[in-house]
Amino acid sequence: MCKVLVLDDESVITDLVCRVVEDVKPLSCLAAHTEAEARKLLLEHDVGIAIVDLILKQPRAGSGFNFARHVRQVSPSTVIVAFTGFPQELYESDLLTVIDDYLFKPASMERLSAKLITWYINHGQKEELDRKFGDWYRRCSDTLSEVKSMRAAVEELMGTR
Repeated sequence: MCKVLVLDDESVITDLVCRVVEDVKPLSCLAAHTEAEARKLLLEHDVGIAIVDLILKQPRAGSGFNFARHVRQVSPSTVIVAFTGFPQELYESDLLTVIDDYLFKPASMERLSAKLITWYINHGQKEELDRKFGDWYRRCSDTLSEVKSMRAAVEELMGTR
């Protein structure tokens, strides 16, 4: 079962998101309202997806930014989703290099459900494909890169580039 950790300082949001998560089988939800709670849950559970409110407004709630960076360091395979009402937050920080995806508040429940399914499928398949076909895929990628380089060189020589 894939566990989804939701960090938001608003209980209404965590409750709503967890309800949607629980409707998508085989996902289960862990809710946190502070960065400290989220860090504890991350240590105690194998979290597959983390949905993180970037700005926690409540006093002593911590920072969603810091938590996202922490997740990337201690659990690199966890899918990190920024859940924010302020899109500029993503561009005013280095967070785009840390997160895998984002959702803007307010998000429809249908959109959240569709995203959860996509993240779950992509996350699970990526690990499985890496295990089964990783070396083969890397060799094919290297060959493709060589072919593209050779094509560019030929085009440059022929003046078609």
